[in-house]
Amino acid sequence: MDVNGFKYIFFWEWAHRILGRSIGFTFFVPMVYFWARGYLMGRLKFTLLSLFALGGVQGAIGWWMVKSGLVDKNKTGEVDKTPRVSPYRLSVHAGFAYALYATTLW
Repeated sequence: MDVNGFKYIFFWEWAHRILGRSIGFTFFVPMVYFWARGYLMGRLKFTLLSLFALGGVQGAIGWWMVKSGLVDKNKTGEVDKTPRVSPYRLSVHAGFAYALYATTLW
């Protein structure tokens, strides 16, 4: 992979991370505000905290997925030096994102 290819991938990964953090921040700040003002009832408090926690789990799954591609393949004896993530971990990350989105809409 040349430097331009790396820059392209790095930009999209960086933007993806920033988007996830922005969503978490945009969710957390109003939740704390409305909670402090007493606008949230018991069940809604639990639901919002659960959704926020699941968003954090989604971020952890994303790091777990990326970590699978950060392997020094020279030590494992592989010839291919292309960084790759596990397709199974990618599927878990995507599936959890879809489930979280569906839960939010529900």
